[in-house]
Amino acid sequence: MCSLPRANHYFEKGQVEQYLSFIEKGIVRFYIPQEDRELTFSFAFANNFVSAYDSF
Repeated sequence: MCSLPRANHYFEKGQVEQYLSFIEKGIVRFYIPQEDRELTFSFAFANNFVSAYDSF
């Protein structure tokens, strides 16, 4: 089991995903960084699995 601190980056642009993770507590925000802003496209909540599925 791994705990990540608040506002931590779980996955960086260009990395290949290696794991499927389960959110016990908290929220994960999926976003795309752009030059002048961030584009949020999804959220994942507690009791759900999360991964960068398109990276597989």
